[in-house]
Amino acid sequence: MEIPNILITTIKSAITKTPVTNFDEQIDYDALFKLSLSHDLIPLVSEGLFKNGLLLQNETGNNFKIVQKLALVQFAKMEIERNKIIQLFSNNKIPFILLKGSVLNKYYPEKYLRTQGDIDILIPTDRYDEASCLLTDTLNCEKGLKGTHDITFKTPQGIHIELHFSLDGTNENIEHILNTVWENTTPADDNPYQLSMNHEFFLFYHIVHMAKHFKAGGIGIKAFLDLWIIKEKMDLSEEKVYALFEKAGLLDFYKAVLKLATVWFSDEEHTDFSKQLEDFVLNAGVFGTIETNVALSQIEKGGKLKHLTSRVFLTRKQMETYYPMSKKLPYLLPYYQIKRWFRIFFSSGRDHALSEIKETGFMTAKKQTEIENLYNKLNI
Repeated sequence: MEIPNILITTIKSAITKTPVTNFDEQIDYDALFKLSLSHDLIPLVSEGLFKNGLLLQNETGNNFKIVQKLALVQFAKMEIERNKIIQLFSNNKIPFILLKGSVLNKYYPEKYLRTQGDIDILIPTDRYDEASCLLTDTLNCEKGLKGTHDITFKTPQGIHIELHFSLDGTNENIEHILNTVWENTTPADDNPYQLSMNHEFFLFYHIVHMAKHFKAGGIGIKAFLDLWIIKEKMDLSEEKVYALFEKAGLLDFYKAVLKLATVWFSDEEHTDFSKQLEDFVLNAGVFGTIETNVALSQIEKGGKLKHLTSRVFLTRKQMETYYPMSKKLPYLLPYYQIKRWFRIFFSSGRDHALSEIKETGFMTAKKQTEIENLYNKLNI
């Protein structure tokens, strides 16, 4: 059995609490550790190995245990900070919605096994300034970069927060649907300011987020596991689900990723397309390979030269996101373009930029066509 299949079988065993029965050969634990680390799944894989008596008493086995313990500590720290934010916003009557892992972790065998890099929380757009000041002034958070839909913070304990003031879609039609999020929520029984998306809308947002990662060139196994858990654990109206995805133009994508999730975690049989999709996901990884990212950009922009031009000269909207001062003072745009070039080529970003230029030159028409055909089938 190949390492990706061992990883998937192990996390399925940990989630469903069923024993592994089909490991018929020696496991390359070093390779399994590296792959689990790249998909941020080590705690879950470690749990699955331990429950099946497969966690060896050697250096790699100890590494699994260490990372799992670190995940537990990180979760405990994150839970403390999450509760502080909930209390802070509630006391100040700011409605909020917890997103992603903060909702899904309760469906895992232990909450800490659903790893999170940060706390994602949505607030109304018109409460952004107030919420931002509360985080910095009351919780002493360090304010980070502001994007088009969110702003980052870091607590004194080192926990990262993504404060969303709107939900990020992949096109205007999808964003229009996402903007109805507050109409698709219910308050907690004991807290009128803590709102939860209805299950159909939560699934919709998850799929939109998956599509966003696909369009960027890569996605991790964890997103498919989360999708499978949503389908298994949440009460969903298939009629409402299909209506949402039909309206958003994401029905083909939803069916495709759901099929792969059920192949992995419900033992459904592969189709030719689900196998093609599996190969792409496992090869591209969580953030995609440079090859995939370049191919997608060339397809979108219309060729190698237009791709390179778009990477060298960002659009005005992109520049205003990275350098907000350029929005107030447009005549500074050329200065910030040059500043960006120097930042890239005199930092660790230089190697990535040079690799991207090299990959652009070596990109074959055959490889670009293969990726384009896959994305056409996904209809994203």
